[in-house]
Amino acid sequence: MTKFAVAILLLALTMPARAEDTTSANFLLPGCKGYLDKKYVIPADEALLQGLCAGFVHGFGQALAAGEHICPPKGVTQGQTVAVVVKYIEARPERMHESFGKLALLALVTAWPCGDKIK
Repeated sequence: MTKFAVAILLLALTMPARAEDTTSANFLLPGCKGYLDKKYVIPADEALLQGLCAGFVHGFGQALAAGEHICPPKGVTQGQTVAVVVKYIEARPERMHESFGKLALLALVTAWPCGDKIK
């Protein structure tokens, strides 16, 4: 077998049978939970998921707050924001296949509504 054929065979063996939905709560929630665990010596794939979750929730929360769609308490931390999202999603396991972004939005709006400021 040539090196090329061996490389193709190895790639085929390591590819998943079906692609995972990388936008779902199923995919991103483990990264959020890992972020909250504050384990700093972790495999690269776990670190990537933690960064994706933390970055997504932080950016989403900032954008929603700037538009006065959510009103988080003064001094709320990034960890607290991620914890709100994790708690909301874990309370609804039947929705884990849904978009992480949609569930994160619902979590933040439910936790920190702005009353009549919601647009």
